[in-house]
Amino acid sequence: MNPWLENPVYQKQPAVLLNQVQKPEFEDYGDAITYAIAQEIHQHHELSDNTYHVACQHFGQQGLSELLGLCGCYTSVSMTLNAFKVPLPAGAQYPFEQR
Repeated sequence: MNPWLENPVYQKQPAVLLNQVQKPEFEDYGDAITYAIAQEIHQHHELSDNTYHVACQHFGQQGLSELLGLCGCYTSVSMTLNAFKVPLPAGAQYPFEQR
């Protein structure tokens, strides 16, 4: 079983969520900060001073460290699956154009 494919959010609109150009709107402030952290660390490989300070105020340094660890974990898993060309389960569709 794949938790990503079973997540109801991704079942509804996987490519839309993963390929968004516009920043999504969040009801929860913590979700918005988490999104900003993930976007910045993956796109720029560092956090802006503002994002760092807001994240530390909201989550604390330990919480920020855990979020960054999760970002790294998911990146590592993604890279490993891609390197070994692990296929999706039967019946699942790729949300992106194949290269």
